[in-house]
Amino acid sequence: MKLVIRKKTTAEWLALYVLILPFFFSFLMEFLPLPSIIKYTVDIAWLCLLALILIKRNLRLDGPARHLLYVVGLFFLTTIVGLVLNYQSILYYLWGLRNNLRFFVFFFACILFMQTRTAASVMKFFDFLLWVNLPIVLYQYVFMGKDQDRLGGIFGVESGCNGYMNIFLIIVITRSILLYLQRKESMPLCFAKCAVALLIAVFAEMKAFFLELVIVAVMAVLITRFSWKKLWIILVISVGVMTGAQLVERLFPEFADWFRWEKIWESLSSEKGYTSQGDMNRMTAISIAMERFLTDGWQKIFGLGLGNCDYATFDFLTTPFYRMYHRLNYVWFSSSFLILETGFAGLLLYGFFFVRLFFAARKEAKQHKERAIHAQMAQILSAVCILLMIYNVSLRTESGYMMFFALSLPFLGKADETRIIKKEGGVNGCSVR
Repeated sequence: MKLVIRKKTTAEWLALYVLILPFFFSFLMEFLPLPSIIKYTVDIAWLCLLALILIKRNLRLDGPARHLLYVVGLFFLTTIVGLVLNYQSILYYLWGLRNNLRFFVFFFACILFMQTRTAASVMKFFDFLLWVNLPIVLYQYVFMGKDQDRLGGIFGVESGCNGYMNIFLIIVITRSILLYLQRKESMPLCFAKCAVALLIAVFAEMKAFFLELVIVAVMAVLITRFSWKKLWIILVISVGVMTGAQLVERLFPEFADWFRWEKIWESLSSEKGYTSQGDMNRMTAISIAMERFLTDGWQKIFGLGLGNCDYATFDFLTTPFYRMYHRLNYVWFSSSFLILETGFAGLLLYGFFFVRLFFAARKEAKQHKERAIHAQMAQILSAVCILLMIYNVSLRTESGYMMFFALSLPFLGKADETRIIKKEGGVNGCSVR
């Protein structure tokens, strides 16, 4: 039997729409401008993907991906228990389901429907956008006076846009470092990408990116075979991070000495809160949630109910809990959202998804050498996702589609197998095993 590369199916186009459209939100809504409701066309697309997954009976996931599906299934089973224990409105639950389910649907849809050559083209597109991003960022910084949370390059100038930028940069740089270590990308090109990413991070005051870059470099060194190239990576990243930190302190004097470990920990764990006004902080969110809101045993395990602490631009989907406690800024961190709505059961299962994915990707790297780079990338990004759960809420926004796409790469290949031409008779078959 012979494998034949297919043209893109409807499902694959839908997956690409979900992944790529968020790159153009800024252009579509800030410059044209189109109404913000265009964002919700992405919801229509992933719902169609969900329908195709449920309808097509011949779709099956292999071992590692199937185990990940079990984790996701268990996570949502606990949310049903939370719904029964804390019922308020089925609309709240459905909205919470949308805000959490969509990324997992997209993740499995990529595995089932996306061809490996399509994914490779997407990654090249990401590389291209990195170079496009730099002049846009410089223009926004110099001529528009934008910086910090309002400096997002191609992702716009609205508050929080650099959350998109952070995920985008970490994906591109992780892949580039791994390609360099595998002798598939030149040293000058890899280091130029790192320099561009660091420069963008400086102007956008993305302090977390410096820590993420260190994690990426260390993990890349640990999970790949020994090479003298590793010494260059460690040296260049170290110099780049130290230089970038100094530039941040010069451009933004309020962050002087922020990059000392004591200062970082104080910033993350201050009981005064993230804004120093008694709100939640990254390292205090869970303890505050436990002390103030999750008062009995069942709530500690299953939370206050998926969707019961959520909000939306639509008034009827904004919950009473949010109206009363939004000043705590729990909506700024995924971990606080998860502990409040799904308790320890949901928080641990959500985090366990990335832990399980790390080991599944590690297995793929050993068994399928041709997938080694993408599998190693997924291992590194799994660790970054756990950090992002605590650091911000970017995995709950449309930027999460980029990350879940990158995490799906080691498990692609189903779509490449769906059309098989038999040697005898030239009969087309359609199956996924």
